[in-house]
Amino acid sequence: MAKKTVTQKSQISKWYTKRIKDFANLTENEALFEYESLKLRERQRKTAKRSGLLGYKAPSIPRPSVLTTGDIDYVRNITSTQIKESVSKGLPVIDKNSRVYVAESREWKYENLSD
Repeated sequence: MAKKTVTQKSQISKWYTKRIKDFANLTENEALFEYESLKLRERQRKTAKRSGLLGYKAPSIPRPSVLTTGDIDYVRNITSTQIKESVSKGLPVIDKNSRVYVAESREWKYENLSD
């Protein structure tokens, strides 16, 4: 069976739209990022349950202030081995130094140079 890839805000199912806070006011990229991060957290919980970790709570994935489609694709393409490794170590799948949060730190540096 082919994997369904959601590329528009309108394609996100109602089950997920209810679970995403303030969904109606999010932009297209923000809604897609929240959807993919929610699916990723579900995958983490399922992996933890399969490996016997009871009461595992997947760490939240903060949404960066600057979002691109590349960031959404990065979250979408996280592999199961990366998820297994993060669950076993108890670390978040997306760390603060990943490419998702790099644009945010660059923007902050440029703002400080103009002062």
